[in-house]
Amino acid sequence: MSNFWTRIISGIGLIAATITLFYLGSLGLLLFAVLVAFGGSVEWFKLRKMRFDWGWQVSFFNTLITLLLIQFGEYTFAVYPSVIIFVYSVVLAKKHPRSALTLFGAQIYLTLPLSLLLTLPYCNLNFANQNADQSFNFLIPTFVMALVWSSDSWAYVSGKLFGRNKLAPTISPGKTWEGFIGGTLLTGATAFLIQKYILEPSGGFESAGNCHLLHDPLKAIIAGILVSVFGTLGDLFESSLKRKANVKDSGNVIPGHGGVLDRYDAFLFAIVVFTIVYRYI
Repeated sequence: MSNFWTRIISGIGLIAATITLFYLGSLGLLLFAVLVAFGGSVEWFKLRKMRFDWGWQVSFFNTLITLLLIQFGEYTFAVYPSVIIFVYSVVLAKKHPRSALTLFGAQIYLTLPLSLLLTLPYCNLNFANQNADQSFNFLIPTFVMALVWSSDSWAYVSGKLFGRNKLAPTISPGKTWEGFIGGTLLTGATAFLIQKYILEPSGGFESAGNCHLLHDPLKAIIAGILVSVFGTLGDLFESSLKRKANVKDSGNVIPGHGGVLDRYDAFLFAIVVFTIVYRYI
C-alpha cells in the first residue's frame, strides 16, 4: 500500500477513534487525554534530548495525577503536582538548566491544555458534584478538534491555490502566508456554520453560565479564527523542535502520520485559546 493511502486510511481511523472517545463521555475523554499525555511525554523528551531517562516518566505521572484530580473534582489539589515539578525544576536548573526547562516545559505544553480539555464539555465547572455524563456535551471538544482539522485543510487548499510567500521557510517550508490567511478566515466561517447549524439547534444546552459560545455566532467566529492562528503556531512550534532534533517525525506510532505530537500539536495550542474564549469572553 502506498504511503498516500496509508496516510488517508490511518487519518480516517484516527478521526473516528477521537470522536468515538469524545462521544463515550467523561471517561472516554479522560482516556484520550491520558493517551495523548503518554505519547506526548515520550516524544517531548525525545525531541528535547533530555539527558535523564526518567524525565518522561516523571512528566507523564504528574499529568496523569493532575487529570485524575480534575476528573473527580479535586480542583484544590490538581495544581499541586505541577507546583512540585516547578520547585524541583528550579533546584535542577542549578546544574542542568536544559533538563529543568524541558521538565517544566512539559507542564505548559501537555499538562495545562489536557487539563483544560477535561473541563470543556461542561457549562458548570462543578460537574463533579453532578452526574458528570448527564451534563457532558461531547460536541464542545469535537468542535475544537473540527476547527483544528478545518484550519489545516483550508490552509492546505488556500496554499495550493494562491500560495506564493513562505510563512516560515526555515521551520516549515510548505506553509505560506496565503495559506495561513485563507485557512484562518475560512475556519472562522466554518465555526459560524457549525455553531448555527449543529451546536445551537442540537438542544440540551443551558443558556446561562459559561455556554454562551453555543448561542453567539460572533464568539464562535472569534474562536474559529483564534484556534486557526494558535493551531498554526502549535504546528510551527513542534516543527521547530523536530528541526532542532534533526528528525522528520516526533514518533512513529501513527502509520503515515508520525507521532502523537505530529497529529495533536495544533490541538494542544488551540485548547488553551478556545477555553479563554469559551469561558471568559
